[in-house]
Amino acid sequence: MPRLVFDVGMNNGDDTSYYLHQGCRVVAIEADPQLCRTVSTKFSREVSSGQLVIENVGIARDIGEMVFWVSSKTVWSSFDQKNATKGRATASPVAIPTMTFASLIAKHGVPHFAKIDIEGNDIVCIEQLTQDSAPTYLSIEMQYGDGDAAVEHLGRLGYTAFKLVRQGDFFQLTPENCEREFALRRVLSRLGPYGPHLRRVYRPHLRRYAWHFSRESSGPMSFELPGPWLSPDDVITLWGRLHQLDAEFGFGGRAEWYDIHATRVPPHA
Repeated sequence: MPRLVFDVGMNNGDDTSYYLHQGCRVVAIEADPQLCRTVSTKFSREVSSGQLVIENVGIARDIGEMVFWVSSKTVWSSFDQKNATKGRATASPVAIPTMTFASLIAKHGVPHFAKIDIEGNDIVCIEQLTQDSAPTYLSIEMQYGDGDAAVEHLGRLGYTAFKLVRQGDFFQLTPENCEREFALRRVLSRLGPYGPHLRRVYRPHLRRYAWHFSRESSGPMSFELPGPWLSPDDVITLWGRLHQLDAEFGFGGRAEWYDIHATRVPPHA
């Protein structure tokens, strides 16, 4: 039986496409109706075969209906209008059905891996997990204010090892390389808007498994990533250091977002 993967925040289907390429069964969850129609057409064969199921719902704490803001920059679409309109983006409201993450797992089964990236509602997903419903591996976008709380909560669910991976180039931050990376970030921040551009040149798109990952994709699944697994304390310490840099530079000098990858399997297993 192929591994079951949840793509929570499907967007344009870049991640779903990779998971299908890897032979996984995929449940893709996306609130934007137009994106769901587009991806359904793109992967009509996989939908027909049952390899791909697309759920056009938003994930919330209750089953019902909510207003969802569809952003002109689709990766920022959100239940939060402020998030959907940041960076001078525009957004239109649409009423969509909502489901709980727990109800989706009850419907489709416990995934081996879940990617969770739903613009601020990531914590809502992991709050609904239990010891019995938690995926073996998962990744969530590390939110500005609650990364440490997310790690602590995952620890209570039995996740024992973590990776802190930068979006865009999938570089793993560790206690051994963090000082060098922080120094580079300080240098790039002095270059104003040119800093992020130079980092993109310095760290080109990642190619793995004969696959070209876009900059806005989540990249390889947790169990495919190279590099060491870290303890919860190590990840929380690194996140604290990132907070310090954010305070030093402000949002304009940040230009970095990270995913937390977590596993319930001991690293040696």
